[in-house]
Amino acid sequence: MKKTKLSNYEYFLKTDTSSYKGKWIAIAEDRVAAIKERADDAFRAAKKKFPKGDISLAKVPQETTLILKIKT
Repeated sequence: MKKTKLSNYEYFLKTDTSSYKGKWIAIAEDRVAAIKERADDAFRAAKKKFPKGDISLAKVPQETTLILKIKT
């Protein structure tokens, strides 16, 4: 069976990122490609590893961060 590649967003939603609290992560190729304190540093590090890859950035929330999705 062929493995289906997830979008970076789908990968982020399905992955346990709790060990990266408060950090910026760069996601590429179904993996966390870089973890840094600053978004630009995470992007550059991921781009070095995956120069032709699609890179997504996410700030992993602290435990005290509340994220709401409001249906309109």
